[in-house]
Amino acid sequence: MRTRMRFSALALFAALCLSHAAFALDFSPWQLKGRFIVPGNYAVLDNGDVTAQTWSDRDGGGDFHYLTWWHEGNILREIPLSWDENRHYLLIPRSGGACAALSWEQSLEPQQDGTSRVYRRNIILSRWDDAGLTEEKAFPGNFLSVISMNGGFALGEGADAGLTLHAYDASGEALDDMILPAGSMPAGLKKDGPGSYWALSRDTDGGYSVRRFASKKEGWSRSFPQSPAFFPDHNGGVYLCERLGSDATVYKPVEITHYDAEGRLLARRVLSSDRLVLSAAVRPDDETDGVLVYGMAVAHSRRQYHVYLLTLDSRMEQTALSVRTIDYYRDYAPQPVYTENGLYVFAGGGETAGNDVPCALVPFDALPQADARLVSLR
Repeated sequence: MRTRMRFSALALFAALCLSHAAFALDFSPWQLKGRFIVPGNYAVLDNGDVTAQTWSDRDGGGDFHYLTWWHEGNILREIPLSWDENRHYLLIPRSGGACAALSWEQSLEPQQDGTSRVYRRNIILSRWDDAGLTEEKAFPGNFLSVISMNGGFALGEGADAGLTLHAYDASGEALDDMILPAGSMPAGLKKDGPGSYWALSRDTDGGYSVRRFASKKEGWSRSFPQSPAFFPDHNGGVYLCERLGSDATVYKPVEITHYDAEGRLLARRVLSSDRLVLSAAVRPDDETDGVLVYGMAVAHSRRQYHVYLLTLDSRMEQTALSVRTIDYYRDYAPQPVYTENGLYVFAGGGETAGNDVPCALVPFDALPQADARLVSLR
């Protein structure tokens, strides 16, 4: 009897060792070598290349930082930038794995009412290739905002009578203008087809609004106490992802709602977990009329680092769920991103074990599987 118990204990220990070994993934094939990314300022291109504003060490020391372009984890091209240059950069993916850089100067200027405003000026759109940055177009004027948009960017000007957003494609060609309510400031913009947009704004009451624009006219809108994530459905409608609960609630479920172009509610689901912080992004699957939902499920204090991919049908009923573990130097904010080659996870942008850990772009399917019950949909 004791022999059998001893054998069972040894077998359990061996299984645990094998399980731990399976989770000890070698991330080196997917690391972005040589530079450290300035938090938040990066772009994953269609072909899986990564472009970013970087520095040579994570502390940001030295007289120079860079624009860096990686291909398969190695630096393909790079441009040194002086800290004294006073230019800010927004990296704009173009089709076919190309990239452009929008740059500008900005200054804080006092107003007659005693407040101050930050103005962006001398805005330049440049092509980025082996020759470096080649100026393609300049945008004269004083702008209050520069924001990214899928397939392009937008510039905002005028605020007293309502801020006007000028939308441009990735080559700098003018698309459409939209006017936000007076006092509102843009927080996001996404294009949903010719003349169709969804805009997120920060309102005067401190809340947020998502509103539709079609043929330059404002359609329906909805207000939120906190900033939601929003994703056009390619048919004029929108998916909204809102974290539920008060500000004091840490582990909040995420409500996913689908509205059509007229504001009619088509479906509602709630994504939840057991003591994990959730994020959610939605990607319509035009081939199946279904939906892909993906995000992170983490608890830094308990060293739980997971990402998930949830497949829904056209009625937003679950058809598949995969949860993967990505313990990349205790990064508490792994970001799933889609490319033409499928789902990847951008890791290393959050807290890490040291200053010498580069970011990594890891295929979702390469990560070890976790218990699918960590995430549930109702």
